[in-house]
Amino acid sequence: MRIPHHQSPPRWTLVILMLTTATTLIGCGPSGQAGAIHAIASETNTRLASHLEEVYGVPSPQRLTLRQASELIGKLKEQIVP
Repeated sequence: MRIPHHQSPPRWTLVILMLTTATTLIGCGPSGQAGAIHAIASETNTRLASHLEEVYGVPSPQRLTLRQASELIGKLKEQIVP
């Protein structure tokens, strides 16, 4: 069944919905990388909250993009002393 054009939601509504969904999917999220960041930061004695604010301008790892989270994990791993 087709929705008549006059009943369709405005295009800007669809764009906002798509951007919101994309941001949610791209973000680091509460599990996975965010958990790894917390674990590695703890192991390296990194002051995570202040580092996140200074470098990325975010209050928690969950607010990082996937790319930022991967970058941070790499930098933290470099600090691990075997």
